[in-house]
Amino acid sequence: MFVVAKFTKLKGKNLFYLLSIIFCFGPLLFEFVRANNTLTVCTFTLLFFFFNSRNKIWMREVSYVFLAGAICMKIYPIFIMFYILWRGEKWEKLWGVLKVLAYTLVVVFVPFLFIEGGFSNIPILLSNVTGFSSGGATTWGSNVSFDTIVYYLCLALSTIFGGADMSILHTILSTLLRYGLVVLAFVLPLISFKSKKYKEFVTLAVGTYLLFPGVCNGYCLTVMIIPFIIMLLDWNNMKFWEKIFYTVCYGLIICPIFYTYGFFLTSAIAVAVIVIKSVVDIIRDDVRIFKNRKNQDTSEKIVDMLKQWNERENSVNFKMTNKVKNFFNLKKFFIIESKKFNIIRLN
Repeated sequence: MFVVAKFTKLKGKNLFYLLSIIFCFGPLLFEFVRANNTLTVCTFTLLFFFFNSRNKIWMREVSYVFLAGAICMKIYPIFIMFYILWRGEKWEKLWGVLKVLAYTLVVVFVPFLFIEGGFSNIPILLSNVTGFSSGGATTWGSNVSFDTIVYYLCLALSTIFGGADMSILHTILSTLLRYGLVVLAFVLPLISFKSKKYKEFVTLAVGTYLLFPGVCNGYCLTVMIIPFIIMLLDWNNMKFWEKIFYTVCYGLIICPIFYTYGFFLTSAIAVAVIVIKSVVDIIRDDVRIFKNRKNQDTSEKIVDMLKQWNERENSVNFKMTNKVKNFFNLKKFFIIESKKFNIIRLN
């Protein structure tokens, strides 16, 4: 809660209202029931965004360590590194990602030096990481991922069309949405270095962490606290319909009723809708920046052409002026010479 207060810089009743909402956050309550380490992952991820938003170098380094800690506990926070690709400047993008990976390796493997068996325990670690990455979770109502959303969509279509087999459609749609989201989360930060869509890039990174995995239980939605807080910080800059949109979507994510019955499909759809809107907003902002840059380039070309034309015109005028001066000087010379000739002739 201290981190939230420092991050938002809210005080008084506004901070009280925000903390009250967070304490009633449905995924957070479910997290307390399950006692999963996602709460620690969420805290580390929030600390990453808090320190990474500062301009001091040492704070950036601390943020990378916190993200490395989150990745060590849950592999999927690695998608948060896509945010670094947008936040960083030029080579800092790659350098930041490499440092996070380096810190992650240190945090993962150094503890093996202090436990019995040492590095021979690494296969156990790998089996824990990969042993529960797929399977029957697709059909769980508690699972939040594109895979589960598409499954229930295909189930509804199958019911409408008299029990038709939708397994192929499910495989195609799930693959396209999941890996398409990863591609967008990777590419957009690289090409949007001039975009100021801070809220959207945070939502895209966190949304990829939630929607891509084959298995992502409802308590993982606790990390949506982060884009929720950043959305509130941008509240006064949003249009009225956007405020309604985010209120409804986050209401579906926060509502504790869904977590009482262990069915999170509605919340997963709300996350997907917010992520899709973020992608659309980022692309629209990129198009706007590109058009402005193109118009600016065109304006600069026109200005350069006018300057060249003026310089050329001034140069022509200068040449004409010199010619006129030379003409009058020549005429003056002939007059003087003719006068001299007349004087000499009279003499």
